[in-house]
Amino acid sequence: YMCGLNTCEEHPGFSRFVIRPFPDERFTQVAMTYDSVKGRIRSAWEKSGEGYLYTVEIPFDTEADFVLTSDAAVVTVNNEKQAVSRKGDMIHLIKGIYHIYVE
Repeated sequence: YMCGLNTCEEHPGFSRFVIRPFPDERFTQVAMTYDSVKGRIRSAWEKSGEGYLYTVEIPFDTEADFVLTSDAAVVTVNNEKQAVSRKGDMIHLIKGIYHIYVE
């Protein structure tokens, strides 16, 4: 729940999935991995300054949507500022490792 990995009913076998993490102020960091049929999926977050740094790994031949769970003043993906900032906005991700900062 806290790391936010969710399946998409329309895309079985984790060919596409959703990452909707819910940080909890009682923790400074959490991490999870899931070995799907398509490869290892990783989702982690840690408190960083005024916001949270999320690390997400998307395996080959899959895609994911990272969903903001609160409004944000700043959102960066691998140090590049993003246009999304509202609760429910999504960032589409393909194979790779992403560092997403949300403040």
